[in-house]
Amino acid sequence: MNIKSKADAVIKANDLSVTKTKNILKEFQDYFSIAEEWEKKAKAIVVTDASQVADMKLARIGRLALKEKRVTIEKRRKALKSSLLREGKAIDGIANVLKAIIMPIEEHLDKQEHFVEKQEEAKQALIAAEVEKRMNEERLTKEKEEHEKNAKLETENKKLREEQAELNRIAAKKEAQVKTLLAEEATARLKAQRETNKAKCIAEKKEKELKAEIASLITCPKCGHKFTKEDPF
Repeated sequence: MNIKSKADAVIKANDLSVTKTKNILKEFQDYFSIAEEWEKKAKAIVVTDASQVADMKLARIGRLALKEKRVTIEKRRKALKSSLLREGKAIDGIANVLKAIIMPIEEHLDKQEHFVEKQEEAKQALIAAEVEKRMNEERLTKEKEEHEKNAKLETENKKLREEQAELNRIAAKKEAQVKTLLAEEATARLKAQRETNKAKCIAEKKEKELKAEIASLITCPKCGHKFTKEDPF
């Protein structure tokens, strides 16, 4: 495929009109010929030895010539594209002006055409807003009731905890009092037992002394008089 055929393929791929295609190709027509000419010349120049001075000079001439054409082509491309961009902006501007005029008219006519539907939509929107409002009010009421219920429950629980704490305090106090009373009773019983044991010991001692004293009495066989060992004879 030669250079011209490649250019045609690019134009075709972008789906441009015949007129625009011709205009673009016309802008670059001379450069196609130059490119094809130097494509053949360049292939013929093959330097394999330092003695090929003429070929090297010809290569330089061709390179500089092609560079000049390439720069010119690039400038032309930018100029054409800039023109097309300005043309595109102008087209967009005109289209926007027309659309700004047409769209409000179109919207007005749409409202007139669909008056019944629009009215029904507005009615449904109003109903939906009212339903949503009612649902929000019910939700807020329910949340408020739930909050009050929780607050009341928390108050009751706090009161129960305080009452239970008071009962525990009273029970602990009574338990301490009972322990103290039991300890006092135990102490009293122990003291009484000690007193009893002491009295018992004293009684037993006196009993023994009395028995000893009785045993020490001497009875006169004639008169029956009882003499102790301390009595004088």
